Amino acid sequence: MNDDSLSPVFNLRGCEFIKTEGGFSSNFYSDEIYGKLFDDKNNMNYLPQDSFLYTDYLNNTKGVFKNPELISPYDFDNKKIRPFCYKIEITKEINDKLKSLYGVKGYFIVRQKRIPITLCQGLSVGIDKVSYIPMLKDGDDYFTESFISRNKVLTTDFSSRKITTPLKQTSGLLSVDVCVNPQLQSLFDGSDFVCQKFAEVNNISPSGRLFSYSSYKNFDSILLTNNTDLIFVNSDIPLKYINNNNYATRVGTAEDVKQFGFIENRSLNDSDAVNLVRGVYCPFLGSSMNLFDNSIYNIRIKNYSSIFVREYFNIRFNDNSPFFAISDRYELLPITTGIGDPDSEDYIDSEEEYRNLYEIQGLSNVYRGDCFTNTVTIRLNRNFVDPDVPVNETIVDTNT
Repeated sequence: MNDDSLSPVFNLRGCEFIKTEGGFSSNFYSDEIYGKLFDDKNNMNYLPQDSFLYTDYLNNTKGVFKNPELISPYDFDNKKIRPFCYKIEITKEINDKLKSLYGVKGYFIVRQKRIPITLCQGLSVGIDKVSYIPMLKDGDDYFTESFISRNKVLTTDFSSRKITTPLKQTSGLLSVDVCVNPQLQSLFDGSDFVCQKFAEVNNISPSGRLFSYSSYKNFDSILLTNNTDLIFVNSDIPLKYINNNNYATRVGTAEDVKQFGFIENRSLNDSDAVNLVRGVYCPFLGSSMNLFDNSIYNIRIKNYSSIFVREYFNIRFNDNSPFFAISDRYELLPITTGIGDPDSEDYIDSEEEYRNLYEIQGLSNVYRGDCFTNTVTIRLNRNFVDPDVPVNETIVDTNT
């Protein structure tokens, strides 16, 4: 305000953005009733007290927005990331009324903490039916790494220690969000969750012992929804069990070199067996049902359904959590109607000049403020570490 105090929060007009062939639709600009600042009688056009203005697009007066589904921020072809943002524009008409009628000096954009309906995402992997460890899939086979070569020799050559199998027990999900968030870890306790297939990853790209996925294609997640029990399996866990399925992130023991496991089948009486594994594996989510391989899944809240979207909006309407800023502070531009010298630098006589100055002023895209994009690497397995050996943080060989 003009006295440098902060006013109460004023809600924007919220909506659910829907993806269409021409882009995104929200019917803001086609609204003949509330799309104008003044009505036909030149009276201020106030929004009603009702939470929802229309049933279409969930237009609301509480400032609640829902981003479109099935839109990826990744542009693999151009190697760019384009995260979601909101471009908020204030017309010259609104600018002048805020200054003259309400004594507003400036503004900034705030939001409340997110109430998630999508908890996290995960990449589907296979779980071996004997050792119960996570495996990647390349082509028709799943694969993991043994601690000895096919000639039963200790070696650093990955290709000679690669084990493949066409079979799996069930599926798991590699999720970075769960690995770093203790609250999510406690949430996945073997109870039922909704998994929606978001995208299918293209073929895996190997580079030595490094494997990456260069691109993926989106799917209609509404048609590919599964209810499955999910349990978090932390690193170095010998066994977890739900619904007749086993999961493990440790095979063998650090103290006894004779302890090891097998891939696909046990071969205790076969002296030529080379399907041996041993070590500690990365954390993952164990699924009670088979999922599509090499796919990215959205993990929703319990009992999630798209028919309850209106109720999810109502939950946000009634949220009383504090607000935090997601933009810089901006000063409103000077009033130009009937005030000021036409020859002065502050005088603006057209909407185009106003918009040019508005852009110079600095307000541009506003981001959610709680989401970040980054590239991560998950180490699928590692050798046991002798507790008597000192830790060396220096990377001696990046390929080992």
